[in-house]
Amino acid sequence: KKVLQNISSKSRWSGISTSESIVPVTSPTCASSRRTPIHITIEIHPENESSLKSKRLFESSLDRLDKKITLRELATIEGKPLSVSNRVLSVTCSINSTNATKLRFNRNDGLPLFIIGQNAAPKGEFVGSVGEIKNWLISQDFDSSLFCTKWISNHYRWIVWKLAAMERRFPQCLGRKYLTYQHVLAQL
Repeated sequence: KKVLQNISSKSRWSGISTSESIVPVTSPTCASSRRTPIHITIEIHPENESSLKSKRLFESSLDRLDKKITLRELATIEGKPLSVSNRVLSVTCSINSTNATKLRFNRNDGLPLFIIGQNAAPKGEFVGSVGEIKNWLISQDFDSSLFCTKWISNHYRWIVWKLAAMERRFPQCLGRKYLTYQHVLAQL
């Protein structure tokens, strides 16, 4: 069975092969108001394996970042955007919460290509349909009973909208880099 084991005081978790896990729990001590950690043993059930895979996929995408900074720090570095037209694709500028599910990406480079219904579909291969995303999730060994097409569509919508808004807000740093098909899949 795959389970979690606490490997640092910052509660960073990683998958290991064993049947039990030690989980820190804080409890008040009798002598003072400080909390001291105690450990209990719990068993992780196989149905949690899918959530472990998604956590590992998300953490692996974070590991690729060179240096993490807060949004406040990024805003200080970038300042207010003067113009997003040269850094951000026009299709990214037109994404809103109602049309985000209709966004399709270029299969080759993963950049946004067009929004269904706004323009004629360009020639070439594109990705981003709910069916393709569902097939990808299944191919990554996620439990298909945990998601349906409505769930995927809803989450795809909000992730695309969020990534587009971030790219528009921080065009100098994130322009043509943040809203990508790979990043959407990693966030799902």
